[in-house]
Amino acid sequence: MSKKTYDRIVSWMRARIDEHITEEMICALGPMRKHAFRRAFKAHAGMPPMHFLTWLRVDMAVRLLIDTRFDLSEIAFVTGFETQHRLTDAFLDTLGVRPQALRVSLA
Repeated sequence: MSKKTYDRIVSWMRARIDEHITEEMICALGPMRKHAFRRAFKAHAGMPPMHFLTWLRVDMAVRLLIDTRFDLSEIAFVTGFETQHRLTDAFLDTLGVRPQALRVSLA
């Protein structure tokens, strides 16, 4: 996978971060089969495409926690997690902290 293809795929993910995105949708953006695509994407990002998407969403959620007073359900919706529970699970898995605790610690 070229850097240009990788950058295009990441831009596509960012533009649709609030949408339901499947691994099949992401893999369809690359010029190769699913297994080869996952391996090539991981070589660029350091993680599989769905983990990278989760990381993008958590990163955006952190910025929203810092920069806005949106409640957690609003942040979950805007970042594509759909529910506050999924947002909390992603925070715990990715950062090891609950979003509420992060917001309090940054206040």
